[in-house]
Parts: sequence; C-alpha cells; structure tokens
Amino acid sequence: MRIFSAVKRTIPIVFFAALSAYFVHWAVQNMSFPQPLQGEAEKEQTEQQITTQVPPETIPEEIKPSADDELFRLSQNSGQINGGYILSDGVYDSQSFVLAKISPARPDILPDAAKYTVTYTLQDGSTVPYTDYTLRPRMGYISLANETSSAILDENGDLIPIPEGFHLSFASCRDIAGKPVFLDYVTGLYHTVTNGIVEKSDYDPKVHYRGLNFDYPSYYGISDDAECKVVSSARGYGYNVRGGKVSPLYARAYAFSEGLGCAHDARGRLYFFDDSAELVLGGLEGNLFGCGDDISENSLGFYYFDEGLTRVTIRTGTGKNIKEKQALIDKYGKELALPRDFNIKAYSCGSILLEKDGLYGYADSRGRWICEPEYTFARPFFEGLAAVRNANGKMGMIDKNGNYVIQPVFDEITDCSGGIICVYDKDHGWSVIHKLALLPKPEEAIISENSVADAAPIE
Repeated sequence: MRIFSAVKRTIPIVFFAALSAYFVHWAVQNMSFPQPLQGEAEKEQTEQQITTQVPPETIPEEIKPSADDELFRLSQNSGQINGGYILSDGVYDSQSFVLAKISPARPDILPDAAKYTVTYTLQDGSTVPYTDYTLRPRMGYISLANETSSAILDENGDLIPIPEGFHLSFASCRDIAGKPVFLDYVTGLYHTVTNGIVEKSDYDPKVHYRGLNFDYPSYYGISDDAECKVVSSARGYGYNVRGGKVSPLYARAYAFSEGLGCAHDARGRLYFFDDSAELVLGGLEGNLFGCGDDISENSLGFYYFDEGLTRVTIRTGTGKNIKEKQALIDKYGKELALPRDFNIKAYSCGSILLEKDGLYGYADSRGRWICEPEYTFARPFFEGLAAVRNANGKMGMIDKNGNYVIQPVFDEITDCSGGIICVYDKDHGWSVIHKLALLPKPEEAIISENSVADAAPIE
C-alpha cells in the first residue's frame, strides 16, 4: 500500500511514527468503552486528599545543576556497562537500574538540530505539517532523521546498513518473540534486524497485535496467565481458558492481565472474561468502550489491567445526545475517583497522567498525587520513566515516585524506549543515555528463564 493513501486512512499513526516523514504504518481496529460512576462525596474526599499535599521544596539557584553537571554525572556511570549491568527495557527502580551516558559509535552523524519538520500532501490536496525529534530511541534502536533523509542506528549509535532494495521503517510493533518489527513501505512486508542483518519476519498484525501501535516495551501486552490464551477463527477472536472457552466471535481479544481478558465487538463494546470463561464486566448491554481509532501512546491503559485498574470510555445517552468520558475502573466496574475537571492523558506503569488548563501531573493507582500538576508538558511513563518539562522550560526525567533521575536542565528529552534515552542541550547537542539493569545472580537467572519459558505469548 502506498504511503499517501495510508496516511489519509490512519493519520493518528502518522503523527506518532518517528520516521513517518516518508512512511505510514497501517493500524489495526480498536474501539472505546464506558463504566459505572462514583458518588460525589467520594470524589470530594479524594480531591481534598490530593490538594492538601505539600509541593516539592524549591532548589536554591546557586546549587541547581546545569547540563554540564548532569552529563558529567551520567557519564560517570558509563563504567557500569561492562560491570554487571545490561541494557534493559524493564521497569526502572533505583535499586536495580542505573542511567549511564555512552560515547556514540558515530558521533559525527548525530544531528545538530533538535527537531525537523516535513509536510504531507494528502489525496485531497490538503497538507499536514509534522514535527519530530531528529534523534529518537525506538525499541532498542535509534531513529535518525531530518527533512530529506533518515537512517536507523543501533543501541550504541552506530549506523545499521540497509541492503539495497529494502525500504525499512519502524512499524511500532513486536513479533511474538518480542523483537522490534520493521515495515518495508514499498513491498508491505515485515522484517527484523539481527546484528545488522535484515531478515524476513513472520509478524502478523491479526495475531500478534497488542492493542496499540507505539514504541511499547517487550513486556507490554504479554499474557500473565499461561493457561488463558487468545484464539482466533474466521469469525473473530475469543479465549481458551481453564474453565472453558469463549467463542471466537469478537472483533479483537487481548491477553489476560491480572485475572481478566478483555475483548471488544465490532461496535467497540468491551467484554471482560475471567478464567472460567464467565463474563464479569461490560457486555452487550454495557456502556464500556475502548479507545476507538486512536491507537497511539495516548491510549495507554486500555484493554489491560495494571495495578487493579484499566482505562475505559464511558458512553451514556443515545443518538445525538451521546456523551463520552474517560475513566479508570477496577475489576468490579467501580470508577476511581480523580480530581474534578482533569483529563486522563495516559495510564501506564500504574501511573495516571492527568492534565488541566495546560498543566500536567501524575497520580498513582489509588488516585493520590505522585507529582502535582506543575509541569507545562509531560509524557506517559515508559519503562518506569517519564519525560517532563518544568515552568522554566527545561526538561528532565522522573521515576514512578516522582524523583528526578535526570535533572530538568535539557532543552529536549525523549521517552525511554528499549532502555535508551536521548537528551538535547543547545550547547552540547544530542547525547545518548542507556538504562542499565543489574544482571541477576546465576541462581536468579535460572528462575527468570523458567518464568519466561512458562509465560504464554499473546496470540
């Protein structure tokens, strides 16, 4: 399929893909979903609890770190790369991970500018501008792009040669083994890259699709119950579970998470099944829907339970009087009380990204503030880390406790993807940061391998 026709049909994905200056990744069906409401008294109690917390103490000007200081600090950790640590897309915690600035293999090809802008011309003749970072991590690789060209770098910043005849773009998805998938935008075929060698992939979006198209970590959308599996037929999708079967009649079904599997029908209504194949939430007469056509990272939190919650669209009314709102519900359909008039932007890593009047903050899975809404820009949590911009216009990165792991001293900072972060400062240009995990002890490694072997991949 040629790019411009695909762009018109799947424009939300176009705006997400970092190399989509030339390509478009087609999207798979998704939809929306509603749920029960909580009482006003409970909401007011939650709001009062949230708004009475004390804001973080201001750092005196004379001891605020600079980009020089922060880059030096991160470079001091680079010795860990060969000292019992490995690049990881796991969820960050301060006990098991360290962030380290690396020396890129090809510093000569790192771009000087932070961003580039291209303009798409659609079939109807209208134009759509698109702006993205010139350097961006993508599932353990790095995208390098400007207005006229693009390239793929490995995790160490070295150029990956693309053989003649291939036209590869990041597909923002993974195969059943968790490897990032590339799309040849000319042939429409999928490929993987191993040690710089391009290989044909058996990725099938009908089978391996995990609910959204974005640079998700390898663990996202993987079943946490080996005995509950997604099945498909010519009629649709369903489940084989411990206690029976859910007929494959649904438009899509997703991997089990925290004891429930989520499916939706052609109208987007959500159905949640337990391991006895019983419908426990949602259904034909329900008002719970999925994320509709937006299958970017903006819809993180749909279709999977995380720390007891899943994200839904609640739809009420009929005809022209239909109203929708975003919410988070538990396994009983009870809505989590959140501060009034805040918009849910994403739910990931057990953290809720909320926005109101252009200010962003994060709440935990119990509705309590992790970081009050003081950021002028904020991204969802990826791999336990989130990029934020403060009132001074500088960007940094926080962990799930709201602590800065990269101080807000940079002009730009990307999401963490595949354990890689890119930071930009106008005086230093781009720098590459690795998120390194402490290697397990031999006995722990054996346990980990057994756990992976027992886990059921999504089907």
